[in-house]
Amino acid sequence: MMKTSTPIAHARPGKADSGDSAESGAAWKRKHARFEAFSLSALVFSALLAVIGCITFGLQANRILDGHEAHRKAAEATATALKILSSIQHMEAGQQSFMLTGDSSFMAPFQQGGLELGKTIAVLARMVPDDDAAAQALIAKLRMLPRSRDVAPAGSAAPVMPGGLPSAISTQELAENSARLHTLQNIVQSLNAGFRQRQLAQDKATEQVVREAKWLFVLWVLSIASGFCLAFWYGAEGRRLLRREAQRLARDASHDQLTGLPNRRFLGEWSRDAMADSLRRREPLAALFIDLDGFSNINNTLGHDAGDEALIWASQAIQSQLRGTDCLARLGGDEFVIVTRGLSLAQLEGLAQRLLKTFAAGRPIAQLPLGALGLSIGIAQLSLDAANPDFERLLADADQAMYEAKRAGKRCYRIAGRLLTPAPQPMAA
Repeated sequence: MMKTSTPIAHARPGKADSGDSAESGAAWKRKHARFEAFSLSALVFSALLAVIGCITFGLQANRILDGHEAHRKAAEATATALKILSSIQHMEAGQQSFMLTGDSSFMAPFQQGGLELGKTIAVLARMVPDDDAAAQALIAKLRMLPRSRDVAPAGSAAPVMPGGLPSAISTQELAENSARLHTLQNIVQSLNAGFRQRQLAQDKATEQVVREAKWLFVLWVLSIASGFCLAFWYGAEGRRLLRREAQRLARDASHDQLTGLPNRRFLGEWSRDAMADSLRRREPLAALFIDLDGFSNINNTLGHDAGDEALIWASQAIQSQLRGTDCLARLGGDEFVIVTRGLSLAQLEGLAQRLLKTFAAGRPIAQLPLGALGLSIGIAQLSLDAANPDFERLLADADQAMYEAKRAGKRCYRIAGRLLTPAPQPMAA
């Protein structure tokens, strides 16, 4: 139910006032279905992105783990190569001390290194990846190096030390051993350099994978966020469309679609509140029943479109003379009703005269003469002492007064012959 303080009279009339109400029921349903479909599609898109992102990040994580594993193996191979180089250095140091002093005890590092060298080379060979052809070739060279000959020292039975080394070695053999050790050292250094390069390359590749994963994560999060935002927006648009359609239906139920004015249903609800408020404040309430004179001729001769245009013009012309607290309603056809509060009978007559002058000087359609439309107005007032106010009775009195204006020659107003009086009250005992 509408509040009486709501300004009703200045609602904009006309077909354009309905705005979105021009949409047919099927059109807004299709539009709402599209919004719902877009919202659902955005949600599905976000869910698919989440699944794809999980799979992608799983693969990226495996690549990163593989990179770390390759780095670990390269580091182990480098450590093993360094161990071989350390063994070679110890062997060279022992051999040089032997050459300077002739003391065979200095050959112990050479002996120990020789025992460990073969095992370490075998371990290193297993660490070399199968796809590293250069490293595999260097490992093959290591395995092809000949071993030192067992030579006994002069003037002795050539006792052999543990590990296969004689207690005395000739100068030529020492030189050959030194050459072999240098060759072995060069090969191992080349292997170590290759391992180091491979380790650096693997680290660089892993860093690249990590950077790609970071960018993919940012893109993934933004895409999912965009999908959810789109889903929320389309869902909100769908709900807004439903609310707007509900408002349109509610307005269509209570307002005239052509002029945008309240209809009889709205007028009845508004007037009940207006009468109660008027009686409480002791303000007079009146109804002006209006019928257009000359409308049938326009509608029949110029067509229904011209008749609609004349009705819109008439509603605007009437509203131009009303206050914001007055209520103007279209009952149907060419009948209008004004409900106003706080006006005396003289003021009501002044309002009726202004309406008549406005129509007499107005032209609803360009091809019509001035005053082509006129008004027959009936005025009825509600008694402030009415115990059981009846709006329908007030409206019937105004309607009867309007017919009296018709019989008086039209384009005039008449006031109801009597005021509504309260029903008789029983006498107190």
